[in-house]
Amino acid sequence: MVVKIIEKLILKDNILLGCNLKGVRHFIHDSLTQQISTIMKTCGIHTSLEGVGIFGVNNNLRPDITARNYPKATQPVAFDVRVTSAVPANTLEVTNEVGNDLQTPQRALQANWNQKMAKYSQLARANNIGFKPIIFDITGRMHPDTEAILKQCIEEAARLKNIPFSRLWHYWISSLQITLQRSVICGMETLRTHALQQGTHVRRYVAVDHIMNRVPYMGA
Repeated sequence: MVVKIIEKLILKDNILLGCNLKGVRHFIHDSLTQQISTIMKTCGIHTSLEGVGIFGVNNNLRPDITARNYPKATQPVAFDVRVTSAVPANTLEVTNEVGNDLQTPQRALQANWNQKMAKYSQLARANNIGFKPIIFDITGRMHPDTEAILKQCIEEAARLKNIPFSRLWHYWISSLQITLQRSVICGMETLRTHALQQGTHVRRYVAVDHIMNRVPYMGA
């Protein structure tokens, strides 16, 4: 229900949050990253944010999260988070061909996953650490590998704490949804306020309902 509400708000306000005006995009990303780190810590995983020298002392790239005791891993694992959208931002429009394709949201998630792997995977191997992208759509849909990462963490927590997995899963996934969508709403309000104060108009975008009609990411 919350996902459907935010989808309608995005369409109604014609604000897709691709712009980083006033730090909106960074705010959404950082809020989600911190909540994912909190989930991992609650599951008994030791994490650090934006660790320096993870990919070598002379490399300035810093993954968003580094886990030292990730379940079933024999080496540290680095994670980098991205929040994307199937709906283009800024000056692009959604064509009928793209809008009518129900696989468009999944393709956007996969494309961003591929980009992260291309950027970090070889560096990670060279420094004897694992690497996993964490990719979310702005409405809450996640890449299948991201769902698998969260399931693995929460399964470990359920085992250690002797709590049914389903309870922990719904609790922590709900916390991620609330964090993400609260950040989106704050971003929308920031952009709206800026546009009204500056006397400018937020650009209107062409979108198709099919793109916004996501299949619930948690399933039945």
